[in-house]
Amino acid sequence: MNEHSEIVEKTRAEKISEAMKKKWAEKKAKQKAEASSVPEGFEEFSAGRTHVERFDTPTLSISKSGMSVNKAAREVMENGVRFVKIYYDKANRKIGLWFWKDPTPGSYTLFRAKTGGVLHFTAKSFSKEYNINEIVEEAGTRYFPLERDENNKDFFSASLIKSEVELQ
Repeated sequence: MNEHSEIVEKTRAEKISEAMKKKWAEKKAKQKAEASSVPEGFEEFSAGRTHVERFDTPTLSISKSGMSVNKAAREVMENGVRFVKIYYDKANRKIGLWFWKDPTPGSYTLFRAKTGGVLHFTAKSFSKEYNINEIVEEAGTRYFPLERDENNKDFFSASLIKSEVELQ
């Protein structure tokens, strides 16, 4: 990939991110307005329903059943990726993800969610080997921003260190 292509790709990702931030702000404002029209004295009951976090930045989500990357991450990836190889940097507590169109030895199959554009893969043995669930607990979140490698556009990494976790 040449320098011009990289600049165009970064600009495209920034435009997508800005548009998503604007849409998210509008949605929050609408929800706030709706909340203020509830008669006084009433409180909302959520019946234990869980809220799915949505982020404008490429994000890795880690759960006990596996890992997933959000739609924002998928939008900056090359089209057609169907597999991922997982790496771990113990010294810096970083997970590395190398996305592939074709299967390679040791790669995991990506499953695309029916809605939302999330790509999911099971990684129980990886999580067990490196105690990822304990590290996630220490970090106090299960969402980690992904950074694209400058030299390999198909390689992304996520720091699991609490002080480095900041999502938008």
